[in-house]
Amino acid sequence: MKRLVIIASALAVVALTGGAYWFSSWAWKTCQPFDRLFGPSGCTSTITITNFAPLQRDTMSVERSDGTAALIGWGQNDAGEDTEPTLVHVDLANGREIDRMSLVASNRFDHAVFSADGEQALLTCFRTNECVSDEGHSAIIISTRDGSLVDVVKWSPYPRVMPDAPRPGDGFGLDAMFADNGRTVVDLNEDGDVILRNADGSMIATLMTKEERAESFPPRFIISPTQSRVALMLRHQPGSGDGFAIWSAVDGARITKMLGTRGYESSTNPSWSADETAMFFIRHEQTSTVIDRFSIEAPSRHRSPPYGHGDAPHPIIPPSRA
Repeated sequence: MKRLVIIASALAVVALTGGAYWFSSWAWKTCQPFDRLFGPSGCTSTITITNFAPLQRDTMSVERSDGTAALIGWGQNDAGEDTEPTLVHVDLANGREIDRMSLVASNRFDHAVFSADGEQALLTCFRTNECVSDEGHSAIIISTRDGSLVDVVKWSPYPRVMPDAPRPGDGFGLDAMFADNGRTVVDLNEDGDVILRNADGSMIATLMTKEERAESFPPRFIISPTQSRVALMLRHQPGSGDGFAIWSAVDGARITKMLGTRGYESSTNPSWSADETAMFFIRHEQTSTVIDRFSIEAPSRHRSPPYGHGDAPHPIIPPSRA
């Protein structure tokens, strides 16, 4: 009997030790309790949106001035099955879902592009030109406030910006985007390196080499609200989870780089806070979407003038309507 008590006690100690080790290991993972408390990654809070699946690439707007953002994706049932295209309003300041509504898109749409202010979104499709409307319309623009239809537009393959947003012209790649309010362009060169150039094409800096990026898919550059910063989602990083990097859109200096612990993964691009002091990293876990907030260095007080104003020296080339 005494031997049984000793064995039981030993097993209990082993179980408790193993449990404590597991909890400690889990709690230090990216955006888990110890990480949020002590801040190795910069994660400060987490919001969970139940019965919702995010889109790949872009799924959440920039944080608006009222502290809210729009999520576009798929409603899900408890079995994890997609039910209908859905718009969710999120209170990022208080960490809660405000409301949700069905969207007019058909059940084949899989791609969203948000306007710079987060007030509208283009709903379209990555691989086919007949995915948003069963009547054959190619792509639609909706209000992210109430989901109402704003416009019907022509489909284009893998759009990066809204149809009326300025795009770099000849001499830049398909993935290129304006930054610093038209003065600079972030692009992918022929070697697969992420680079920053002046709008006249002259080189400023290499932001990340192809080997450092470690991904074959085209990049999606995430320009900050003031256009002074550019972020890039980092996936498939050797020895770690997914993350992001942020650079100055003026001179290419790196501001921060965050890589999650192993298993920290996402196929969705992060989104900016309104004041550019945080990035929201969006993940899908079973039937829920998780939004992790990461604090980053505050930008300088200087604000560049918008397109077409101030000292922006280069003309803006509008996107092709063809």
